[in-house]
Amino acid sequence: MNPDFLQTGSGSPLTTNNASISGTISNSAVSLQVSSGSTIVGAITGSTLTLQIPQPDGTIEAYASTPGGATDYTAQMRQLATQIQKQRDAITSQQQTTRNAQQLSDATQALSADLSKLSGDEANVRTALNGLPNAKQQVVDAENKADSAIAAASQTIACNSSGLSARRPQRTRQ
Repeated sequence: MNPDFLQTGSGSPLTTNNASISGTISNSAVSLQVSSGSTIVGAITGSTLTLQIPQPDGTIEAYASTPGGATDYTAQMRQLATQIQKQRDAITSQQQTTRNAQQLSDATQALSADLSKLSGDEANVRTALNGLPNAKQQVVDAENKADSAIAAASQTIACNSSGLSARRPQRTRQ
């Protein structure tokens, strides 16, 4: 049996069905009646049986088989098992590739969101840093006003005191 006989033309997985088959041979012509209602025709030439198998797309393909022993059967089954395993491996690999692509897409989206947030945070830090010189100047101005107010208060106290002199506190600037 040729394992290609078991493969579908569309690459879709092999499906199996059970059915009763009866048939007739007239000279070299073969006719098989399947319990599902279909009829398969073919011919025997020498030791080769060729069947005309209807395909899902409506076309008919010829499949030839020759008699074989247990060794032939075992070899064909091993070859079939190898082909099936290769198809399973390919499907598993494709599924893993799809999972990897989804994980990469998710990570890329998360990274994009993080970068966007980081960009906003950077803008806030820059704004705050740009405001520092102005804030520092406001502190210096406030210190100068406080110094002026203390000086004015000291003079007022000195003038209003009868013989008492107020001393102006000393401030150190940093």
